[in-house]
Amino acid sequence: MEDGILSRDGWTLIDDSSGLLFDNSDFSWVKERENRPVQDWYFMAYGSDYKAALKDFTLFAGKVPLPPRFVFGYWWSRYWAYSDNEMRDVVSQFEKFNIPLDVLVVDMDWHETDSLFAKPDKWGQRKHWTGYTWEKRLFPDPDQFFDWAKSKHLKTTLNLHPASGIAPFESQYKDFAKRMNFDISTHENIPWQGSNKKFMSTLFDVVLHPIEQQGVDFWWLDWQQWVFDKDIEKLNNTWWLNYTFFEDMKRNTDKRPLIYHRWGGLGNHRYQIGFSGDAYITWNTLEYQPYFTNTASNVLYGYWSHDIGGHKFIEDDNVYQFDPEMYVRWVQYGALSPILRTHSNKDPSLVKEIWRYRDEYFDALYNAVRLRYQLVPYIYTMARETYETGVSLCRPMYYDYPEDERAYTYSRQYMFGDNILVAPIGAPMENGVSDVKVWLPAGNDWYEWHTGTLLKGGQELIRQFSIEEYPIYVKAGAVIPMYGKEVNSLDDNPKKQIIGIFPGAVGEFSIYEDAGNDQRYAAEYATTRVTSQLENRIQRIKIAPREGHYRGMNHSKDYLVRLYGAEMPRSVSLNGMKVNYTVLPNSSEWSYCGKEFMVSIPISNADCNKSVSYTHLTLPTT
Repeated sequence: MEDGILSRDGWTLIDDSSGLLFDNSDFSWVKERENRPVQDWYFMAYGSDYKAALKDFTLFAGKVPLPPRFVFGYWWSRYWAYSDNEMRDVVSQFEKFNIPLDVLVVDMDWHETDSLFAKPDKWGQRKHWTGYTWEKRLFPDPDQFFDWAKSKHLKTTLNLHPASGIAPFESQYKDFAKRMNFDISTHENIPWQGSNKKFMSTLFDVVLHPIEQQGVDFWWLDWQQWVFDKDIEKLNNTWWLNYTFFEDMKRNTDKRPLIYHRWGGLGNHRYQIGFSGDAYITWNTLEYQPYFTNTASNVLYGYWSHDIGGHKFIEDDNVYQFDPEMYVRWVQYGALSPILRTHSNKDPSLVKEIWRYRDEYFDALYNAVRLRYQLVPYIYTMARETYETGVSLCRPMYYDYPEDERAYTYSRQYMFGDNILVAPIGAPMENGVSDVKVWLPAGNDWYEWHTGTLLKGGQELIRQFSIEEYPIYVKAGAVIPMYGKEVNSLDDNPKKQIIGIFPGAVGEFSIYEDAGNDQRYAAEYATTRVTSQLENRIQRIKIAPREGHYRGMNHSKDYLVRLYGAEMPRSVSLNGMKVNYTVLPNSSEWSYCGKEFMVSIPISNADCNKSVSYTHLTLPTT
């Protein structure tokens, strides 16, 4: 493990004296330092203000780019020789069971491959492990496949293992060789030359850009070969691939640059999104993931993805049965992770399709994915915060409570944005429930999401959860923006906005929105401030006029204000006018659900440029 940025000593020293430099060309390229003694140090002293340290690091190391909104949806991924038709069948099942989906991950079998047991080439790679030519037996018409994916509002990424260069059997070989002045009579691979600007430019122009024009939205860079470049000694291949691919997309499209890749060292936060490699299918692995993900935030690597459900069994254990309870708990945690991506090895026993589970597991899996989509407005706002401050969506407890020793000992527990605390389940149930020890920090009370219980802060306690419940705690008074359950894709900005108000005296939240996938987000965006105040048993909620502008924004919204953990009001008013009560929820009258202790107050076609004020008067205390 390499050194990070944060330390309980309150200071850190980053020594970049031997680091490489960039030239001043149009496409900035790596260059070695002059052969002379250099001292290039960054000294940071911050005490226990870890958030300040992270923000300061972004001032000289660069910000964490805001990913497109769709990355916060569900990614379907599996190492499998899917055909075009099989992919369509999978998506049809998502539609049939009303399961939302945003990203299709197509592993390496999209291109021509050989057996995993094939002899390696002279670069140590299996033949066809590197590949750029479509496997026409699986994808006979790639253009049609991408057109279909777009029609379903799906984004697509393809896997790349580029270490073996360009082989003679590749369709792009002759054109590539001509650009590189390579002698094709040798019938040899054009070797990989990552630090060679001409080679990489040719790779983009001749090989990758045509596939991008067919419809691939971003690349999965799965470099797992030699660490350093063969020509520039200290150039990390993983980091360099991440940089070149990210910058090429930034330079050649108006969409937000996006790659999916492995960790390349300090500074890699500039090129989201990462993944942790192949995870073993064990409860121990699941138990470890929250700590692993949380602490990745300490180097700003907050957009951390792992194989939800696990990638493969441990062969020595001789255990080859996939545990449905473990999968449920893994997906529940995954829904509250930076990236919701299920993945697995080529093993027919690894069932990740939600619809293939019996009722109690299906319901729990389905509800977890639905909860994820409901929380996207909150998540996306926190993603903007990451861009502005360097503080990740999933962060250790000591970011917010640095002076409390329990913030360090409860290492699996984490804050999910500013207002939600998660205490992940990492062990099987006993007697039908999971016992979870939870630390609820002092300073405010906490609302337990699945039980509707308001708990005092400043205590440690053991709570029990059924298979459909999960330890999610919301700060008292918090305002949480949400989507409705009708949202199945994050391609567009839904007009309907749910404003969740949780029990407490006061709360506020500025909801962030933008176009979703352009490079103008630094300047073109909008925020809507929502405040809530409870005093003398009268609650006042205000949605302020929207500030800012972005292209294609809705000028009106359908708001649904939901008060959680609430008593049934005596009366409700909207902008000073009394709102009628209805037993059955509709679009113009307020309603109350006694089972969930929830008040729902709708307003249709609200002008985003005007304020909206709600007042509800609770029943008198007896």
